[in-house]
Amino acid sequence: MQFAQGQDQADRKRTALSGMAARLSEKVGRSHGAVLAAFLRRERLRPTAVGVGIGIPHARLDGIAAPAAPSLKTPKWPR
Repeated sequence: MQFAQGQDQADRKRTALSGMAARLSEKVGRSHGAVLAAFLRRERLRPTAVGVGIGIPHARLDGIAAPAAPSLKTPKWPR
């Protein structure tokens, strides 16, 4: 499993997803745009937010065989 640390914090969902996509794309060898688009498609199906600033964004990407996990250190979501 690959791990990728995102920026320290994000105040918007898209900013958080974009930051995680940027870091994760480096680890899995896919473009930032491809990873972000996959996250956003998944979020449109059903949001991955758990609550209280916690979310578990995930998506499937062709050609990625092993799991990879992005994270933020201190996410901040608008209430």
